[in-house]
Amino acid sequence: MNPRTRWLLRLNAVLFTAATLVALAALGWMSQRFVLTWDWSGQHRAGLSEQSVRLLEGLETPPRLTAFVTPGGELADQVERLARRYRGHRPDLVLETVDPRREPDRVRRAGVDHEGELLVELGERRERAAAPTEAHVSRALERLLRERERRVAWLTDHGQRDLQGQANHDLGRLGEALAQEGHHLQGLSLLRQPLIPENTDLLVLAGPQVDLLEGERRLLRRHVAGGGNLLWLLEPEDLHRLPGLAADLGVTVLGHPVRDPRTQELLGTGDPGLSLVDEHPAHPVMEAISGPVLLPYTAALAIAPAADDRWRVRPLLRGAEHHELDAAAEPPFLLGATLERPRPHGGEQRVAIIGGGDFLSNRFLGNAANRSLGLALADWLTDPGEPETDFTAPGLDQRLDMGPVAVTLFGFGFLIGLPALLALVGGLMWWRGQR
Repeated sequence: MNPRTRWLLRLNAVLFTAATLVALAALGWMSQRFVLTWDWSGQHRAGLSEQSVRLLEGLETPPRLTAFVTPGGELADQVERLARRYRGHRPDLVLETVDPRREPDRVRRAGVDHEGELLVELGERRERAAAPTEAHVSRALERLLRERERRVAWLTDHGQRDLQGQANHDLGRLGEALAQEGHHLQGLSLLRQPLIPENTDLLVLAGPQVDLLEGERRLLRRHVAGGGNLLWLLEPEDLHRLPGLAADLGVTVLGHPVRDPRTQELLGTGDPGLSLVDEHPAHPVMEAISGPVLLPYTAALAIAPAADDRWRVRPLLRGAEHHELDAAAEPPFLLGATLERPRPHGGEQRVAIIGGGDFLSNRFLGNAANRSLGLALADWLTDPGEPETDFTAPGLDQRLDMGPVAVTLFGFGFLIGLPALLALVGGLMWWRGQR
């Protein structure tokens, strides 16, 4: 050892440290730019599930994904990784990203409610996926493969809200959005043709202004009794105009309108009849609704159908504790609910009842998440009720099935046996130390 050797050793240590740091920095940089995946699991958990692969193999046209994400963000990276997994089985998949900040008009036209939402398209048909995950995208593709023309009808002749009307109280803007998604719209005049077609997937009943004839009431009740789907945008006067239908579904109005004192502050208006609902119950319709819903002049409901009708009632919209009502009812108030029951010949009958239709009118449809809720309601109500494939089912390597004896042995072993063994080993070591 001499001064020169020591100097070379120090220089070698400095260079080695610097080279190691540079290599780690390069690996970190490359890990952000390039992704390599090795899937050694039996169920290919890092790729697509077998259900998704079979779905992609059955596509006759290349799928197209339009993602509404900010470029360079975490959601954009997630979309790219997801598209890469799908392209492993469908190289012709087309991915387009739209920056919501730069193209707000396109976001509005697409009816996108939040960043990260995707439009899944096959040819001229399209479905929405609420998030960039395999479960959402594959379910959208499955719905597109099953899709047929869905017929949405509404009653005319009695001053109801019109799905093709342009007045403020009409539902024309919602009707346009439904038509863009492939729904066939049809106005029904039961006076001219006393018949509700059997191929009607959804009947919309939206606030008749005058009494219906007794024959029309019977047709409505027969439609529901026969398994027809119904969207009832219920106004308080409907209980007097349609008492039989209300009794069949067990609907009563507790009070009207529900008031929200916060709207004066949040919306800058002096009208407390505009209620904001931002806490949504667990419901398939509300899965894609991330923001608040604005409900103008809505009614509080109570829904209790007869037990022998086999209806399953689920809350759809529920008010908050701070909402107010003149009637003697305790908040939170039920503002909307769905009823479901099995049809005799398969499938599921679905009915949705909302305490008012103003939130879907031309005047209020563009506020908050109203448009998204209207489209989600129509999609769910016109769905045939067939069970969807579970694209996130756990693989065989993620389940541990044990009998009751094995569970008992493991339970006592970990709770009693293992602590006793550790105590015994510790006691022996202490005893040997004392000797």
